[in-house]
Amino acid sequence: MFQMPIVDLIKEGEQLSATGKRVSVLWQAPESLVFVARGREYRSEFHINPSDEMMYMIKGR
Repeated sequence: MFQMPIVDLIKEGEQLSATGKRVSVLWQAPESLVFVARGREYRSEFHINPSDEMMYMIKGR
């Protein structure tokens, strides 16, 4: 079993902001993906089962 790495999410967000990037993939496996995203306005993916996605806001409103 692959173990997700321990990451400082605030620092990940700050690094995204500093570099201008929108997404940082932290972990990816055949049926799962963990990433930090800087906003949702540009995202356009969809899910067959909407309960497949969980989102946690790190900072902001």
